[in-house]
Amino acid sequence: MNSRPDHPAGPSVVVELSQLDLRYEGCRLKSPVAEGRLLAAIAQVGIQQPLQGVELSSTRMLLDGFKRLRCAKKLHLSTVPFVSLAPEEAAGIICLLRAANDHALSLLEQARFLDELKAGCGLSVAEIAQQLSRSKAWVSLRLGVLAELSPVVREALFDGSFPVYAYLYTLRPFRRLNGAAARHLDRLPGRRGEAMRGSGNVLRFEIRPVARGQELQRRAGRPQQRDTKERKV
Repeated sequence: MNSRPDHPAGPSVVVELSQLDLRYEGCRLKSPVAEGRLLAAIAQVGIQQPLQGVELSSTRMLLDGFKRLRCAKKLHLSTVPFVSLAPEEAAGIICLLRAANDHALSLLEQARFLDELKAGCGLSVAEIAQQLSRSKAWVSLRLGVLAELSPVVREALFDGSFPVYAYLYTLRPFRRLNGAAARHLDRLPGRRGEAMRGSGNVLRFEIRPVARGQELQRRAGRPQQRDTKERKV
């Protein structure tokens, strides 16, 4: 049964939820707040944009639309619209990455798909860059960011329990500047070594002692400036 034939990737079809292969769900970030708003919208008007993936001979592999899928399950829907981006896995991922801008796919999501192309599909950095019309530096940067993540941090970021923006633009630069002094942040520990699950308060508890130590080291490295100020006083 065809539905919404004007999608840029081609005509979409209505498929059973059970027909979808969800192996790439871990490549997409979860956002409980955004998913809650989407759930309310779908409850009112249904799924407006088809889910995207790759249609193989025996299965339909989902690449985009996991929030819509989870909402469909919560609303007890049995079918969803689906459109195939390409006839095979690597081409589908390339198509998704080429079509999506930085708002549709975050840096970490891009990194996960790039890693799948490299490790799972056997493409080199040069081949990926060529097919995406990107530079090798663009690809390597994202693969490098992903490689820096410990399993615990990666899980916390992708399951939505820790804010991605705070990690990329606050914690990650802090770790790179301070090296071994900040390695304990990879564990994101809570009380008595308990694993942290996205608590901003716990995060601040971990950063402050290290930050104070770094500030003392910074001041200690500028004795002449301190002495000059004291003499002026």
